[in-house]
Amino acid sequence: MMEKFVKRFEKKYRMKIIKYDRPSIQSEGEAAHMDLYLISQAKYAIVNCPSTFSAFAKRQRDVLGKSTDFWGIDNENTTNEPNSDL
Repeated sequence: MMEKFVKRFEKKYRMKIIKYDRPSIQSEGEAAHMDLYLISQAKYAIVNCPSTFSAFAKRQRDVLGKSTDFWGIDNENTTNEPNSDL
């Protein structure tokens, strides 16, 4: 899906789409930690509501004062207040 993301977002919104390619010497668990770090530090993040992984990233982003959006949920119905459930 990277080509679709690049085509839709990079040119139109001037966003940089990043994909982390795990080196063969790195375990999937180590790669998951890298993914969590990247999502937590990114300028903008869209996460998935039912994911516990996304919940960790959302909490970290709250601490850092960064907003987070969720796939398939209208932004008007969400809050980016720290310690919110959504």
